[in-house]
Amino acid sequence: MQAEQIAAYPFANAYKPPARSGLVPGENGWAKGDTVHPPFDLRTVFEAKSEIDLLTAFFKLSTAFWRRQQQQQNAD
Repeated sequence: MQAEQIAAYPFANAYKPPARSGLVPGENGWAKGDTVHPPFDLRTVFEAKSEIDLLTAFFKLSTAFWRRQQQQQNAD
């Protein structure tokens, strides 16, 4: 789900839970007054300020998961 959210709006640093998660999305009153380019959708993005460390953390975790899966497949 996070990969889909990043693909849809890579400049956000916090997303609201997608509808299929069953979670109730919170409101961010501060974000309503933000002027960000490109504009973001308040229904899906909680906060839109780009921070490269958040994006790299996602890729680092995804890569570590993929490598671990490869190790387990090679051990079998």
